[in-house]
Amino acid sequence: MRGLSLSPGPRIVAEAALLAAPYIPIAMGNAEKPWLMWAWVVGALALRLIFLPRARDTWVLAAGIILGGGSDMITVSRGIYAYTATDFLPLDIPGWMILAWGHIFLFMRSFCALAPLRTRLPSAGRFEGGRVLLLDVATALALKTSFLLFADNPGRAALAGGLVLLVRYGLVRPVIGEVALILTAVTIGPWVEGRLIASGLYVYREGVLFGVPLWLVEWWMFVVPSLSRIALFLDERAAAKGAPLGLLADPAMARA
Repeated sequence: MRGLSLSPGPRIVAEAALLAAPYIPIAMGNAEKPWLMWAWVVGALALRLIFLPRARDTWVLAAGIILGGGSDMITVSRGIYAYTATDFLPLDIPGWMILAWGHIFLFMRSFCALAPLRTRLPSAGRFEGGRVLLLDVATALALKTSFLLFADNPGRAALAGGLVLLVRYGLVRPVIGEVALILTAVTIGPWVEGRLIASGLYVYREGVLFGVPLWLVEWWMFVVPSLSRIALFLDERAAAKGAPLGLLADPAMARA
């Protein structure tokens, strides 16, 4: 099934609405009802996959469940923040939240693929092409390690994260599209997290901006542009095999 045929603007709005749908029961104070949350999360994700499919959705969904959900469980196990919602499964986080991470990755891929945000990285010495992705993997590990290492001191965690970002963006300077994504992450990210915190879904040990610690803002400043490069990689590979381009800005890019 090819799904609905929508232009980029309406499509991203539709995807955002489906991603935000489970927030309705959370905002109404029903996060403590596992059966209800599972129904909303599974239903919203199913609608996304059926009516707004994209090539390589399965890969992105699996990555979100494994990386996003796994990272969430590790962070919670260190006591950096805690969920107030309960679930049927004996996990540190609600089981439906693991599935929600897959949906979050699907949306972020589509958002980062919007034409104004699609930008190739320029040549930067030895960091070219796929090597930039390897640099991003190393940066992600360094950031996560620093956040966990200084779990008891959010200030030091933020300082260490800032130093890692300085090195990363010093080696490969962000281009215009990446700067736009970084600014988006800094402005929208904390506000969205703040809404979830205010709704009582979870709470951080030490929040600064809307109840969010500074190191988490740094994390989103890196993750969002990195996902943009991954989205470009997936769309180029899919287009090369004749799959629909989805939100790809310029078909010529897929053949480059």
